[in-house]
Amino acid sequence: MSLILIILVGVAVLVVVAVIISQPRSSEHDRAFDNGAAASNSARDKRMTQMPPKVCLPPIDPVHQQALNGIDAELRSLLRQNRNIEALKRVRAATGWGLKTAKAYLESLSTGNPLVSAEQTLEPVTEELRSLMESNRKVEAIKRVRALTGWDLRTSKNYVERL
Repeated sequence: MSLILIILVGVAVLVVVAVIISQPRSSEHDRAFDNGAAASNSARDKRMTQMPPKVCLPPIDPVHQQALNGIDAELRSLLRQNRNIEALKRVRAATGWGLKTAKAYLESLSTGNPLVSAEQTLEPVTEELRSLMESNRKVEAIKRVRALTGWDLRTSKNYVERL
């Protein structure tokens, strides 16, 4: 008797699930979904317009700059030979940059379009960043630097702390 009861309950559950799955969604559900999708798309669009169009070169000390200038011809040669990974490793070893910045630097070498330096990008907002730091809004200053330069969190934090 208990076995028959268990089978009947199982069949009833399957029937209920099948009925729920086969029902069309209500228009109210569709509108809620569509509004949510539109809201998330507009938020994404807003974030995308705030992102910088290019990667800025992070601050580089004179020793690394001299090393980078010394291997510039070698990097161009490696790029011409399609030895991109080797060139990428050489840039990262010489500068200490992350993968994204080193790759952007190599792309700028191969296309001839120089990357924007940090000084050019951040010079107009330096006073704004200093005032944010003075008013104990360090996180906001770091976010602003990241949005303008495309730098990672550590580089942006170090830059803001040196102001």
